[in-house]
Amino acid sequence: MFKNYLTVAFRNLLRHRVHSAINIAGLAVGIAFCILTFLYVRHEWSYDTFHKNADSIYRVYRVGKRPDGEKTVNGGTQYPVGPALQAHFPEVRQMVRFERSRATVTGENRSFPESVVFTDPAVFEMFSFPLLRGNPETALKDKSAVVISEEMAQKYFGDQDPIGKRLSIRRGRGGGFPQLQSEAALKGKNWTPVTGEFGKLWGAGNAPPGHQLVQVFGDFYDFTITGVARNTPDNSSIRFDFLLPYENIKDLTGIDINSWSVYPRNSTYVQLSEGVLIPDLETKFSRFIEKFTNRYQLRLQPLIDIHLNPAIPGPEPMSSPQYAYVLSGISLFVLLIACVNFINLAVGRSSTRAREVGIRKVGGASRAQLMRQFWGESVLLTFIALCIGIALAELLLPAFNGLTGKHLALTLYANGPALAFLIGLNLFVGVAAGLYPALILTGFHPVVVLRGRLKVGSPNLLGRGLVVLQFALSIFFIVSALLMNGQVRFLKGQDLGFHREQIVVIPNKGLIEPERKRLFAFFKNELARHDEIAGVTGATHLFNQVKKSKFQQQDGKMRDISSLGVDYDYLDMFGLELKEGRNFSRDQISDATKATIVNETLVKAFEWDSALGKTYRGHPGTYGVIAMGANFVMNPKIIGVVKDFHVESLHHEIVPLALYLEPAPEYLFIKIRPNRIPSALALLKDTWRQAAPSLPLDFFFLDEYVDRQYRAEERWGQIIGYASVFAVFIACLGAFGLTALAVARRTKEIGIRKVLGASVPSLLALLSGEFVVLVTVANLVAWPAAYYAMNRWLQDFAYRIPLGVGPFILGGVLTLVVSLLTVNIQAMKAARANPVEALRYE
Repeated sequence: MFKNYLTVAFRNLLRHRVHSAINIAGLAVGIAFCILTFLYVRHEWSYDTFHKNADSIYRVYRVGKRPDGEKTVNGGTQYPVGPALQAHFPEVRQMVRFERSRATVTGENRSFPESVVFTDPAVFEMFSFPLLRGNPETALKDKSAVVISEEMAQKYFGDQDPIGKRLSIRRGRGGGFPQLQSEAALKGKNWTPVTGEFGKLWGAGNAPPGHQLVQVFGDFYDFTITGVARNTPDNSSIRFDFLLPYENIKDLTGIDINSWSVYPRNSTYVQLSEGVLIPDLETKFSRFIEKFTNRYQLRLQPLIDIHLNPAIPGPEPMSSPQYAYVLSGISLFVLLIACVNFINLAVGRSSTRAREVGIRKVGGASRAQLMRQFWGESVLLTFIALCIGIALAELLLPAFNGLTGKHLALTLYANGPALAFLIGLNLFVGVAAGLYPALILTGFHPVVVLRGRLKVGSPNLLGRGLVVLQFALSIFFIVSALLMNGQVRFLKGQDLGFHREQIVVIPNKGLIEPERKRLFAFFKNELARHDEIAGVTGATHLFNQVKKSKFQQQDGKMRDISSLGVDYDYLDMFGLELKEGRNFSRDQISDATKATIVNETLVKAFEWDSALGKTYRGHPGTYGVIAMGANFVMNPKIIGVVKDFHVESLHHEIVPLALYLEPAPEYLFIKIRPNRIPSALALLKDTWRQAAPSLPLDFFFLDEYVDRQYRAEERWGQIIGYASVFAVFIACLGAFGLTALAVARRTKEIGIRKVLGASVPSLLALLSGEFVVLVTVANLVAWPAAYYAMNRWLQDFAYRIPLGVGPFILGGVLTLVVSLLTVNIQAMKAARANPVEALRYE
């Protein structure tokens, strides 16, 4: 009997292959979309849950106030906070700190700029970072020990066992820069002589007897590899490739880790005992910290809450939970519509099998047998859709990973709840889809069925409402995608007030100040002699990384001012226009220490008619920034006012900005002449090899960097665009199903109209007119929702496109055209059918 059911089910599936394929495809697309979203949401919510102690680990963060009363929240703490809390509070079982720094790592005669992390020896006891090699209890006990990731082990040592091997590490990207050394001091060191133009710049000709200018590589500190850790998971807030004991911070960075006056920037984690009341402990922490500083209070944040809580900024990678909520809502709604469409299509197709039911009942089939037959066929279809949906999700996963920036993997077989949910969902949809033929068709008397007097389901508010909802969702997605992509195009095409094309950026922020100064001077002098180069300048920060500090006007008011150290040629190379005053001049010695150029927004903020000659307290020059507690020039003189330009992304308005001279910039900007990029890049590489042969050249193009600021918006615009394609596809399947029902219900009416002379176009208008009304209603539902959502989204941008009617009308028209094409495919078949077939038994 079961074999017969299966044979009949496959026979019906193949007999109605087009209808079955469309039905399966709609549900498969919904399942695939739901699976991809489930993977993303599960990944976002699973951050740091793999740690066995995750429920008892907290990050210590600080809450303070600025002098003007503004509240500040930050995940960074001062170095002594962790040890002090562990020593004074029994509730703190153990603590671990993390401090990230750039460094040059050398191993097996290979050097690379890397990110190293300083931490405490208890890291492997408190966190679940398994070691593939080495003892986690002793791996970081020794000051000269280092634990590396398996990726770094492969990078530096290939297939060799790295345990016991040595790595040389030096802070920053520096290493081997020229210095005068005596021949005796060079014994036993790795060095090379410095000659040529670079040697002259560093004073090779002034070397005293018995000395020479060399690049010495003895500044590196040697570390022994004591462990190889498994690569940190993608869903980890704490990531590392090199772990060094905390005691090395002073050697490699010059920072005193026992000082309470150092700027709070390291991350401190504590593991608490069971039963600790967090509010009570935070109160104790705040009273305790007042002994050392009154600038902030301490708070605790659960480890598993860090990733989805960007309100507490820190070095850990963070994300907004809204993205997960939005994607979850979209996918569940798409899946719901797909399931409803599947049921509608199944009902529409079952009406064509009424005669089959009558014949089977006359032949002796019981109602129970017929019910099992219909339900079996329906569940078989949903099972096929499930398999295709999983395969489709696997096929689309690489593209989805590219959109979301994740490295997700489809492992449903290892996730019991997810697999059980999908199987249960398919069983439910299969049973629901077979409900009408199983319970309704099988209940009719065979005489009624065989005489053709069976009336198939009539239109109802629920069916029409579902179609309206589908099309409203489609229109919402289309309008949103059009507006988001339009905003991204606007951002990328907006005039930022400076030239950004054909400019190469070379970061050298890891070098110490004398090295930066001499390297910049060498590049400037060397590249000026070549036709490929249009200009060279430097700055302390990239665009969108400019520092903000508090400065005081003579009236005593404090204001936020962004500060940027630049070179003499900065304004000219970037095409910045002076509105008042003059540029920095090499002929004016005082410009290097007492001059500043400000933008128009700063002049407006200080309410000056003219800024020339004006002063304000605090100067962000080589003497430091007032807000950092360092020395500063009391009365910098404003020598010029530059036209406003954007130093931040277009999410923000132009801010008050002060430019000052910086002889040792952390970023080099090289402008290349048109059509000379290949030869210019080769020249840059040769020049870098002369200056720092032991270090790799790191560079990128400025225009690409600026565009990357809007990668998140571009990515979500693409995601919404793909969601709109899915939604339109499924909505069209719904329209197809509703049309099938309408055609089956009105077959005799269509036949009578054709006999009376109705044309094919008039019949098409009859069958598709209802959908024009439904799509119109869907527009009225979708437009206000899309307007509200996009208006909220655009509020995040200081500069944005207007919410014009164009995208709304275009979204509605596109949906109407696609739906009418879908409906008319089915309607055309009915309109061109021979009326005799519909009326022969009347």
